[in-house]
Amino acid sequence: MTTQLHLAAPAPATSGTARRRARVHLDGTGPALIHPTIADVTAAAAELALGGFVRADAHGVTVEVEGREVAVAEFLRRLPTGPDGACWVPGGELAPMGASEFAVLAVSAQRSAPTAHRGSDIGLCPTCVAALFDKAHPRFLDPTIGCSACRRDGGGHPDARHQFRLVDSTGNDIDGHPLRSGMTILLLGGRILATRDALRTRLYADATRPAAVALLLALLRSTEGRLVALCPNPEWARRLARLDDAEAAALSSPRNPVVLVEPQPVGPALDLTSPDGLLAVTLPGCGMTHVMARLAARPLAYLDLPAGSAGAPAIGTLFAEPVT
Repeated sequence: MTTQLHLAAPAPATSGTARRRARVHLDGTGPALIHPTIADVTAAAAELALGGFVRADAHGVTVEVEGREVAVAEFLRRLPTGPDGACWVPGGELAPMGASEFAVLAVSAQRSAPTAHRGSDIGLCPTCVAALFDKAHPRFLDPTIGCSACRRDGGGHPDARHQFRLVDSTGNDIDGHPLRSGMTILLLGGRILATRDALRTRLYADATRPAAVALLLALLRSTEGRLVALCPNPEWARRLARLDDAEAAALSSPRNPVVLVEPQPVGPALDLTSPDGLLAVTLPGCGMTHVMARLAARPLAYLDLPAGSAGAPAIGTLFAEPVT
């Protein structure tokens, strides 16, 4: 089915163009059937290994995809249209950002298009989650667990092993089991715990402790991010936010997005809500967040910083090193 798009098709693939990346933005207008459209768009993006997002709001359906130029062109050809579908209006080609994950963002009719937030991770597949909490499994409580099915390669190979370290602000090791000691600092001490990898530093705080959240908020003023509430389960998400059915479905989807929702007017949600009046919530995605959420049994607040950021108010930093 032909779409109402007028973007130039890529040149025939060569060794150079096959690797060339493209990023495009599209707005869907007209009497679109929202849920079928989102499902079709998400399926096509996943099959073509594209990053980006799809979002439904008061203005219609918004899509942004990024990936190999030939894959983006194929995605455009597959977009669903018709009498009951969307009329797609191209928003232009944008500079690639390196996005590799595709997120479904739930924004209800009361929210405006500029408030969408990128997804954070692809969630672990059910097999990996089951293994993570199976005491008889060799990857029990291994934060680096993953497999090809959930597109997590760091630690997914059965022979891959990582050694976690927890260090203080001077780089000295903190005694005890790294993950459990780190969570003790976070939960019982009410302080900030950092996790670090090659791409980012993530700061965690107990979302039920206003003083700990205030430490993250102070740092947030010098960044362009927002606080995210990592909820251990959907029930906790509903205690923090007013979720409609579409938002709840997106939150629990395998794409593990961060969704922007209306906060509950009481409790920890008030400390986590951004000046725009929206609350960012997500569920555990990677092995690390699954283990931390299970140990916490309460929501955690986190803030992402670029790798190597200085001045982070963390008592301990947790990071993984491959076992040699």
